[in-house]
Amino acid sequence: MAEDITHPSLRTKKMKGYKNPDVWEATASQGSPALRITYERSPQELKLRNCGEHDTVYVNP
Repeated sequence: MAEDITHPSLRTKKMKGYKNPDVWEATASQGSPALRITYERSPQELKLRNCGEHDTVYVNP
């Protein structure tokens, strides 16, 4: 993730409903349960928001 946030294995996509800041999500494993990560993305940095299973990640930090 640190080397290439757009790597296809991360299945990175922008979350709907977030415009400022831009919030993105990635999947770090394809096992069950998959590890999901949400983060804010800017040209200078990535700011991690949440990390965990599906239901626990999709809440505001």
